[in-house]
Amino acid sequence: MLTEERYATILRILEEKKAVTVLDLTKALDASESTVRRDLTALHKSGRLYKVYGGATSIDNNYSSSEEDMKTKRDLYPEEKIAIARKAASLIKRRDFVYIDAGSTTLRMIDFLTVKPVPCM
Repeated sequence: MLTEERYATILRILEEKKAVTVLDLTKALDASESTVRRDLTALHKSGRLYKVYGGATSIDNNYSSSEEDMKTKRDLYPEEKIAIARKAASLIKRRDFVYIDAGSTTLRMIDFLTVKPVPCM
C-alpha cells in the first residue's frame, strides 16, 4: 500500500471512530508499527490528526475519553482504597526501591508510609 493510501485509510478510520490505536492500524493497514507511527507523525505534523500516546485522535475535537477524572476516581470506594494503601505501604521496608505509579489508590499510600525519609523520583 502506498503512503498516501495509508494516510487516506487512517483518516477514514478516524472519521468513523474518532480515536484509533497503533495496534488497530497495523492490522487494518497490514503494516509494521514503525510505519504506522511514522504515518501518524506525518499526519500530525500536517495538522490532519492528533498523535497521542499509543495512537491518534480525530482533529475535530469531538473525541472524549470515557475515563473519569482524578477527583471522581479519588472519591470512588474510599474505604477500600485506604485499606489497599495501608497494606501496600506496610510492605515497604527500609532500603526498598519501589516505583509507585500515579493513581487514586496509590496517592493514598503517602499517608501510610512509615519508612523515613522516603526517597522519591
